[in-house]
Amino acid sequence: TEYKDKLSKKESDYNKVEAELKETNIKLEEKEETINNHKKAIVKHKKVLDILSDQPEKKEEIEAFHKIRSVYNNLINKCIEYDLPSGKLFKNFDELLEKIEEAINFPLFYHKNIIALCGQFSSGKTSMINSFLKDNILPTSIEPTTAINTFVVYEKDNDLYIRNCFSGQTKVDKELYQFVTHAFTKEYDKDVHNMVKYVSLHTQKLKYENIALLDTPGYTGQGIDATEDDSNMAMKGIAQADNIVWVVSMENGTIKNNDLEFLEKEELNGKDILIVFNKADIQSEEDIDRIVEESKIQLDSRGIDYKDIVVYSSKYPEDFKEGEKKLFDFFESENNSIERNYLEDLNKIFNEFVEYYKDMDEDLAIYTKALNIGKIDFAFDINNTKTKDRDIIVALEKVKNNRDYIKDFIAELENSKDKCLDLLGDSLYS
Repeated sequence: TEYKDKLSKKESDYNKVEAELKETNIKLEEKEETINNHKKAIVKHKKVLDILSDQPEKKEEIEAFHKIRSVYNNLINKCIEYDLPSGKLFKNFDELLEKIEEAINFPLFYHKNIIALCGQFSSGKTSMINSFLKDNILPTSIEPTTAINTFVVYEKDNDLYIRNCFSGQTKVDKELYQFVTHAFTKEYDKDVHNMVKYVSLHTQKLKYENIALLDTPGYTGQGIDATEDDSNMAMKGIAQADNIVWVVSMENGTIKNNDLEFLEKEELNGKDILIVFNKADIQSEEDIDRIVEESKIQLDSRGIDYKDIVVYSSKYPEDFKEGEKKLFDFFESENNSIERNYLEDLNKIFNEFVEYYKDMDEDLAIYTKALNIGKIDFAFDINNTKTKDRDIIVALEKVKNNRDYIKDFIAELENSKDKCLDLLGDSLYS
C-alpha cells in the first residue's frame, strides 16, 4: 500500500511535468510559427524594397533618350513662358515618348501586337486569359484584383517580371504577384499604382508568338466605384494597345452605358475592337440571343465601330465552341509582327506642332488687320475717345508680342525636331 501510494504520487508528478512540458512545447511551437511568419514577412518586405529600388543599367541608348526628354521639357517651359496654348499635342508627344522608352528598355514588346482586354470589374478579363492559357496563372476574385496593367507574352522561360516607376525590371516568384493586386493596398495601406508601371508574365502556354495580351484594371463595376488610379491605368493600357478585346459580363444583361462611353473615347480610334460577352453559362440560349441583338442596336446607334460580338464562357469554354473559335480566329488574324516607325511618328508630331502654331499666327494676323481697320475708323470718328484708341493700341501691342512668341517658338520647334530625330536614331535605332 505504501509502495502504491508512492508510485501514485510519482505518477501524478510525472503527469504534471508531462502536461507542463506539452504546454511549453505548444508555446514554443507558437513562438516558432510567429518567428517564421516574421521571417517570411521580412523576406517579403525586402523583396518589395528590391522591386521598388531597382533601376536599369546606364546605357548610351538611355542617355540619348533622356536628352529627348530634356528637349520635351524645355518646349513645355517655353510654352509656359510665352503663355501659348498647346492643345492635346504635348499629351500625344508624351505618350509617344513612353512608347519609345518602352521599346528601348524592353525590346520584347517592340514588334508585338498588343491586344488589351478591357472592361468593368468582374467582367472576367483575367479569367479569360487563364482560360486561353488553360491554367489559373493569374489571380482572380469576385472583388477587384488586377491593379496594374499585366502583359502576357510567349517566351520559352516561364518567368514573372515587375517593372517599377524608375523603369527597373525585377524577376520575381509567382507568389509575389499579389504585390501588384489590390490585396497589396489593403495589406500595406500603400497605393501600388504610384510604384509600379506594369507586370509582364512570360509563358510558353500562350500560343501566339507575335501577340502580347494585356490585362487591364476594371474601371468600374456593379456596386463598385472605380478609383481614379484604376481608370487612369486602364486608359494607359488602352492607349498602349494596338487592338482591343472589350469584355462584358452576361450577368449584367445588355452592354451598359459606362462601357458605351468608354468605347466612344478617342483613344480607341483606329483600333480593331472585338466585343466579348463573357459568363454566357449563366444565361439561357434565348436570353443570350436577345442580349446580343439589343447590344448590336446600342453599339450601332452610337456609331461604335467593332469587328464582331462573341459569346464566351471562361468557366465552360467547351460549351461555347463558336465563341471560342471566333476568339481564336481573331487572335490568329492579329498574330503578326508589327513594324513601328517611331522616327516617322516623332516627325509627324513636330509637324503638327508647327502647323498648329502657324494657323494660330494666321488667325492673329487677321485679328491685327481688324484692329488696324478699327483704329482707322476711330481716327475719323468725331465721337472717338482716347480710351478706346488706347485700348486698340494695347491690343495691337499684345497681338504683336504673341506673334513674336509664336515665331520664336516655331523656330525652337524646328531646331528641337532635328535634335530629337538625331537622338532617336542614337537611342532606339543604334
